[in-house]
Amino acid sequence: MTAEEMPIEEARKRGAIALFGEKYGERVRLVDIGGYSKEFCGGIHLQRSGEVGLFKLASEGSAAAGIRRIEALTGPAALQRVRETEGVLERLSTTLKVPEGAVLQRVEVLLGEMKRLEKGTMGDQLRDFMAEGLLKEAREVNGVRVIVQKLEALRVDDLRKIIDYIKGMPSMAAVLGTKEDGRAVIIVYIGKELVKKGLNASEIARDVAKVIGGGGGGKADMAQAGGKDAGKIDEALEYSFKLIKEKVARQVCPTPGG
Repeated sequence: MTAEEMPIEEARKRGAIALFGEKYGERVRLVDIGGYSKEFCGGIHLQRSGEVGLFKLASEGSAAAGIRRIEALTGPAALQRVRETEGVLERLSTTLKVPEGAVLQRVEVLLGEMKRLEKGTMGDQLRDFMAEGLLKEAREVNGVRVIVQKLEALRVDDLRKIIDYIKGMPSMAAVLGTKEDGRAVIIVYIGKELVKKGLNASEIARDVAKVIGGGGGGKADMAQAGGKDAGKIDEALEYSFKLIKEKVARQVCPTPGG
């Protein structure tokens, strides 16, 4: 690559290309790239690409008809961008709980599951992923793990699928709430070991339903509450936790004569 300053007319005679819309003086700088390209250019050019050092492409686009332009970072700015990118990848790997090399595959799976969710169906992988996340956030009351969570992005059928995942844990209680068709819906699950101790999902659902202005009922291990006041889902969920906490405490520390 060579660069040479000369009168603009001489540069034109040599076949140099001028960028559309650019204004040039009487003298121009002609850059000749191995005879393949001759252009008017006032930029800084290197003799070889190795002089650039660390090089990070930032963008690529059209500068004019038939001309593409790239923008890149070099030196400390390029190093900073690389570190930022690595940091994002590391955080994604930690959040998704997969090796860095498997992040893209995991994201593709989740996106596929989300598309199914938008159509109203939750796939098993997304269900398992969400259920595991809820289990990690479970509160503990006298040795009993309790999940209380609002999941407004999900449908009622999806809440039941998450409960199905949790059902294998006999000493677990879960109350999940969502809003569907403008109404509040709450699903209550009580593990079989807790049912044996006197906890009843149907009773809890009926009590919680009063908060959201509706009714509820079901079986001892699984029940549902629904009501017109969707704005009180959070209040109803906290009330359900209070009820479970009180009932668990009575079973662990029964009153005299109980």
